[in-house]
Amino acid sequence: MNENIENTNLDVDQLISNFGKLDDNSKHVRSMLVTQNNIVQNTFILTGEILNSLKTSSEDMKILRYRDWIKKLINEIAIRLDNLEGISGSDVWRRISRAFDAKIDNNRVDFRESDMQYIQRLEEIINEFDITIEEFECLMRLRNKSNHQFHKGSQTREEANNQLESFPEDIDVKDPLKKVLKALEIWTS
Repeated sequence: MNENIENTNLDVDQLISNFGKLDDNSKHVRSMLVTQNNIVQNTFILTGEILNSLKTSSEDMKILRYRDWIKKLINEIAIRLDNLEGISGSDVWRRISRAFDAKIDNNRVDFRESDMQYIQRLEEIINEFDITIEEFECLMRLRNKSNHQFHKGSQTREEANNQLESFPEDIDVKDPLKKVLKALEIWTS
C-alpha cells in the first residue's frame, strides 16, 4: 500500500509537472498564433495596397494609350504651322515643343517671351477645336508621362548629373554627356 501511495505521489508530481509544461506550451502556441495573425493581417493590408496600385496603374495605362492620338494631333498641327515667317511647320513645332518642355521642366507659370509668337500661332490652330493652351499643356504632360512610363521613368537634370558623376572615368561618353546637360541647362533656363 505504501508503494501505491508513493506511485500516486509520483503520478501527482508528474501530473503537476506536465500541467506546468502544458501551460508553458499553451502560452507559446498562443504567442505563435498572435504573431501568425499579425502576419496574415499585414499580408491582407499589403495585398490590398498592391491591388489598389495595380488598379491605378491599369487606369493610368488606359489613359496613357492616348499618346498615339496626341502624336497624330501634333503631326497635323505641324502641317498647319507651315509658312510662319518662312519657317517649316516641323521647325516651328520643335520650338513650341521646346517651349512646353522649358515651362514644364522648370515649373514656370508662363512661357518665355521669346516663345510667345510660336505659342500664339499654336493657340490660333487649336482654338479651331476649342482646345485652350492650358488643355494642350495637359496633353503634353500626358504625352511626357506616357513616355516616362514607357522608358521606365524620367530624371531631372540634377539627377542626371548626379548619376553621371557615379560613372567610371574611363567611359568615353561621360564628358560629352556632361556637356549636353550643361548646354541644356543654359539654353532652357
